[in-house]
Amino acid sequence: MWRRLIARVTGRANRDLDRELRTRLESEIDEQIESGMPPEEARYAAQRVLGNATSIKEEVREVSRWTRLEQLAQDLRFAIRSMRKSPGFTLTAVLSLALGIGANTAIFTVVNAVLLRPLPFPEPDRLVQLWESKPANGYFRNVVNAFNFLDWRERTKSFEAMAAVSPLPINLTGLGDPLALPGMQVSPAFFSILRVAPALGRSFITGEGLPGRDQVVILSFGLWQSRFGGNRAIIGRKIIMNGTPHTIVGVMPRAFTLPKETADVWTPLPIVRSKEWDGGPVPHCHRAAEAGRCS
Repeated sequence: MWRRLIARVTGRANRDLDRELRTRLESEIDEQIESGMPPEEARYAAQRVLGNATSIKEEVREVSRWTRLEQLAQDLRFAIRSMRKSPGFTLTAVLSLALGIGANTAIFTVVNAVLLRPLPFPEPDRLVQLWESKPANGYFRNVVNAFNFLDWRERTKSFEAMAAVSPLPINLTGLGDPLALPGMQVSPAFFSILRVAPALGRSFITGEGLPGRDQVVILSFGLWQSRFGGNRAIIGRKIIMNGTPHTIVGVMPRAFTLPKETADVWTPLPIVRSKEWDGGPVPHCHRAAEAGRCS
């Protein structure tokens, strides 16, 4: 819209300039004819008097540009003087603008990530995230009980597959200086639900979701490059995480990322059913984010 408006204004100015030049040329031709000069010679003489039309147009446009810049400078000087006269009003206006811009930026960032930008996985409309809720206590998105998750996964018919995720801070040692990393524990089916395969090695297998068999790890592409130099022979190598040896089984693709979550390592999430647990409610499928896949 603005481009069309600018083009329209510029076109009108050019037409006005052409009309003015034609009027001046015709007036000069009439004066030459009145002085006794033949019409054809009068036209050439008038053109010599007025000069090159193209050069005149360029000079007029240049003067016009400088005039607009000068007017802008005058407006800025006037605005600065006005703000100096009322520092309290100026401070209030600046703070209001800063708060408004910051709030709009934050809101747009969340809306863009959650609503506008699709999830970077195949069939993102079938991916959902589930929470437990206790509205009476004010918890509308509470952490899911691990045993509830097992019941949901076994009994629900609304999902093709389900996986649990849990953040896990990691201390990586034994490879130079200790390094604190954001990590995540995930059910072995997590990557297959997202339908993203490692760029190197393999994903987790079902048995690695049991205690004692979960000492395996998948690295992010960035960590693989920065800490291990992109060594493709890294698969099968052991590293120390939180004081426990883990075997590297895979490296995720460069572009792999989770909305609102950051992780450099993933390990299996071991969950064993307790004999005392008698089960919980089974959820229905609804759209949300990324921890299950609707059938």
